[in-house]
Amino acid sequence: MFKPLPVAQQLLNPDLAKAVAACASQWSRNGENPITFAAFREIPEKRFATPAASRSQTSFQTPYLDNEIVALAYQAPGAVPTSVDFTLSLIKANNPSLSKIPTDMGGMGEANWLAATSRRIFSKTVCKVDYLRNEGLPRRLSRFNSLLTKLSSAFRIAGLHKYLHYRIWFQQELADYVDRVTKDVQLQHQSFWDSRFVEQMASEHATGRKNFVREIDAVVTLEAVERLLFRDLGRDPSWQG
Repeated sequence: MFKPLPVAQQLLNPDLAKAVAACASQWSRNGENPITFAAFREIPEKRFATPAASRSQTSFQTPYLDNEIVALAYQAPGAVPTSVDFTLSLIKANNPSLSKIPTDMGGMGEANWLAATSRRIFSKTVCKVDYLRNEGLPRRLSRFNSLLTKLSSAFRIAGLHKYLHYRIWFQQELADYVDRVTKDVQLQHQSFWDSRFVEQMASEHATGRKNFVREIDAVVTLEAVERLLFRDLGRDPSWQG
């Protein structure tokens, strides 16, 4: 989950592109113990934002971050921490009734070998199709995204895995909002974006010619940060005083 996501190089000015590349290299595990990386970098730096934003409505508990659980994870031998088979064996041994319920990837559940294998293949196919529907195909194949959307509708009986479909929203429900934001970015002359590319990517994404969901997400998010935390606060007399 904690990894750099590449965006089109034309989006950023050259100086910022170099700085982003340097940051991306610092945010990779680079041989660091995976448990250390997850407990002390990935979770606090990447997974904190959503629970923090939801605290007004939901109470959170984090039993898997208990010191004793984390210490135990360091003692697990070999590939046990990442072994799906080991995890499923623990569930079956400690909660047989839970093990009868198949996972979204088709694991567990009572079935013969043929039925279990078929279920896993189908579940993984549905998950992959839904993921591609959400993220879109590679840019050079963007013209096939509409076909992919229709195909994914046929699998909805198995349930959706993604619930934030920004690629489609940026083309449809949020297209006017994206257009306003990108025009505002150009009017503000923000130095870290290439304004001509920002206008081009918004137009091409809206028409489905290209898939620029990551680039639009970056522009929309950082524009909101700049507007709410810098521009608006800078005009607030109470904040200045």
